[in-house]
Amino acid sequence: NKIVKWSEGDQLKVIENSAVYRTSEAATIDADGKAQFAVSFPKKSGAVAYNGVFPASAVVEETEVNANEVQVAVKSFQYPSEDSFDPQADVLVAKQLEFEAQPTELNMQFKRLVAMGKMTLTNFDENAEIVKVVFATEDQPLAGRNVVNTTTGKVVEYGAETAITLNYDGITSRDIYFTCNPFAL
Repeated sequence: NKIVKWSEGDQLKVIENSAVYRTSEAATIDADGKAQFAVSFPKKSGAVAYNGVFPASAVVEETEVNANEVQVAVKSFQYPSEDSFDPQADVLVAKQLEFEAQPTELNMQFKRLVAMGKMTLTNFDENAEIVKVVFATEDQPLAGRNVVNTTTGKVVEYGAETAITLNYDGITSRDIYFTCNPFAL
C-alpha cells in the first residue's frame, strides 16, 4: 500500500546545516503507526536547516558532510518477508526543514527514493520453498551507492549494482517483493 512500515528500533540519519550527521535513537511507534525519533545537536543561534534519510544505515558517511551530495546505499541484498519488501531497503529522504532559530522538535515528511516491486514467479512445484531469488539487468543500475541531493530530494547519480538478491527463510508464496532504483523494463 506504499505506506512506510516503521518498526521499533528504526533509526534516521539527520543532517544539520549540511555540516553534521547524527543518528537518531531507536524509534518508538505510536498507536496510529507514526514513528517518533530522538536526536540531539549542540545548541546553536541563528538559522538552521535539517535533512533526513531513512534508514540511517543507508547513509554512507564521508569525511565531509554535504547535504547536496549524500551517498545513500540501495541494498543489493534484501530480506523481504512472504508478504512485504524488506523495510530496511525502503530508502526515504525527508523534505528539508529550515528555521530562523534551532527548534526543539522536527516534523519530517518523507519521499521514497526507491521503486517498490512485486514479481510473481511461475512454473514451480507448488510445494517448493524459495530461499533465494536473484535478478539482474545488463545495464540498469538496480542498487548500489546513489548520490542524493537531500535538499531537493533528487537522485543526482545512481549506483552501479545491476543485480538484486532476495533472501528468504523458505517461503511458498510465488509473489516476491523488493525495492530498487527506478528503471524501465
